Amino acid sequence: MNAIKKLCMLVLLMAVPAWASASGAAVHLDKAPVNLQDQASLQRGAKLFTSRCLACHAAAYMRYNRLHDIGMSDEQ
Repeated sequence: MNAIKKLCMLVLLMAVPAWASASGAAVHLDKAPVNLQDQASLQRGAKLFTSRCLACHAAAYMRYNRLHDIGMSDEQ
């Protein structure tokens, strides 16, 4: 019975810091100046992603048919 009390106390003591850190003040994030209407910029970003990032990072959930929305063809 004593071991169960120690285990419960240990779990409680480990959970308290997690609750305390979750109640911290919100962090202000700056807005990024992104223009979603600039087709040329979006195409450059897609090309940069495929040439640099895709080599190491998986894009398993990327919908490649959405590249048609920014004016790219299947060959690009």
